[in-house]
Amino acid sequence: MLIPQDRQVRLALLLLVLAYLSAWCLVPVFVHDSPPLDVVEGWVLGQAWQAGYYKHPPLSPWLTAASTLLLGRNLWAVFILSPLVMLGGLAALWVLARQFLDERTSLVSVYLASTQLYFNLLIPEFNHNVMQTPLWAMAFALTWLAVRGGGVWLWAALGVVLGACALAKYSAALLYLVLGGFALLRQPVRQTLSAAKLAACALAATVVMAANLLWQMRNGWPALHYLGDRLGHADTFAGHLLNALSFVGAQVLAVLPILVVAAWALRRGSQPADKHNSFGIDQSGLGQIYLWASALAPLAICTVAIVLTGNSFKSMWGTMMFTTLALAFVAWRPAAFSRLFSRRAWLAWLALQVVLALVYAVMMRWGPVLQHKVSKAIYPAAELSAQLDAAWRQKTAGAPLRTVVGDTWTGGVVAFYLPSAPAVMIDADPSKSPWVSREHLHRCGALLVWSADRPAPPWVAEIAPGQSVASVQASVRGHTELVASMQWTLLPPQANCAIR
Repeated sequence: MLIPQDRQVRLALLLLVLAYLSAWCLVPVFVHDSPPLDVVEGWVLGQAWQAGYYKHPPLSPWLTAASTLLLGRNLWAVFILSPLVMLGGLAALWVLARQFLDERTSLVSVYLASTQLYFNLLIPEFNHNVMQTPLWAMAFALTWLAVRGGGVWLWAALGVVLGACALAKYSAALLYLVLGGFALLRQPVRQTLSAAKLAACALAATVVMAANLLWQMRNGWPALHYLGDRLGHADTFAGHLLNALSFVGAQVLAVLPILVVAAWALRRGSQPADKHNSFGIDQSGLGQIYLWASALAPLAICTVAIVLTGNSFKSMWGTMMFTTLALAFVAWRPAAFSRLFSRRAWLAWLALQVVLALVYAVMMRWGPVLQHKVSKAIYPAAELSAQLDAAWRQKTAGAPLRTVVGDTWTGGVVAFYLPSAPAVMIDADPSKSPWVSREHLHRCGALLVWSADRPAPPWVAEIAPGQSVASVQASVRGHTELVASMQWTLLPPQANCAIR
């Protein structure tokens, strides 16, 4: 059931994989000169291999660091991650779709899901939001399989995925609320539950997330403090409503391609799916409820929370919320969508990916050039890092460079391209980078860097008092009129620096 038997379906899946990798790995590699901010941050944190970090859980930093260990510190290594994990999410959606639909209509639902902006234009910057999507898709698929007769081991597998969701981002709590509500409110689901199954699921999830939870407890739950700092707040009820409308509007825009195609398909007219037809919708209608609940309940819960609290949610926090929306539409009226299994539809999908990839290229590369701005995408970090490495070697007689001190972007992108791959002490703050101590800095030295268009941070004088300040600069590739500058100084290493 899971491996397609239809040759045309297999070819269409192959087209999806090749086009997806071409659009969302190749294009970013050729457009960017430096990794995006979240990718740099993920690498900075991940190379320390901690059980937790001050912002988010560790899964996406671990994967970023692992990819660079396997493929090298280059753009290929970091831009392959998002399309790969999103293809994993689409594979999970295929598994779920096959519980309700035939192969061809299942494929239509997968293609339709990939048209939302959270699956294409917004994914090259691999981060915690992107990492949630495939895990949510796996959780939805495994939950349905589990409640439809899965044994203890399947429930344990679900627990592993739910635990991994928490390692991706703590908004996994929203997923738990949706799945728990579905299980408690639907009697057919409650009847499938047993103490052994729930225990296996809970135990597996706890084992997966235990180390990170212990880290958060021991460090005073810094992620909660970070979340509190990120939440904006409106003082009036009108502000509450405005925040809610802003968040909902951003989500509608992200899934607009799905809504447009669904409106077109449904406008052609079709009869509702027969409960006993070949498309596989169960007689109780439980599948329809499950798909629509998983597609719409997360947004509904967040909207109510915004209205009640007045907090403003970032639009990208909706990245994983609509994983099953396309499938819900297709399973609701499969006959209307089955006609989309056609060469014309595949060409339209391919054209959409090409257009979105071109939009991304313009936004990332030519947009900043037209604005005469050196953005992070076109930042000549490799050239600046080479100059800094040469200066360090000259000043320290070739001593190994073990630590860079700077903000997440400046220090991180410099370290990413330095040959020694030094650790980064973010903002010279031990709470953000507990793997580097001030004592280590004074023994082994450090390179201190900051943007030339800002005053020197206070920690420069604290760490390297009396040291001279210099600058490096480099031009943007193909645009010599655009110049990026960086200031630096160093704390010389001592003779008693132990090998790291």
